[in-house]
Amino acid sequence: MHRQDDEVKQFTFKRDWNLQQCKVEICEAFEIPADMVKEYTLFRLDGFGEPQFAVKKEKAGFLKNNISSGDTLALKSNKDLTLDEKILLGVHLTTTGLPDDCMFLGNIDASKETTLLELKE
Repeated sequence: MHRQDDEVKQFTFKRDWNLQQCKVEICEAFEIPADMVKEYTLFRLDGFGEPQFAVKKEKAGFLKNNISSGDTLALKSNKDLTLDEKILLGVHLTTTGLPDDCMFLGNIDASKETTLLELKE
């Protein structure tokens, strides 16, 4: 799944940094504008070297995300997620909780790894 033109860079981070800080620095190194950082996700690689496990807790440290020293992470654009990595959510608004006043607001295309807290942000 990796292309030959994929760019590989090596980073060393302080142990007390959270993944959000790391992601910002990685995006800067790949010349991704600061306002576009949210459009990218860090993934841990599986045994075959493919980005498989999305890093969900970006505000947490390495330990909470099961990332060990020497692990390889991949930065992937949310636009490049495959169909089996995405889910389409229909967003509706109701004031009473009954279907009579339910109003459709729109669809959200999200990663399957996205948490409810991340959607609220």
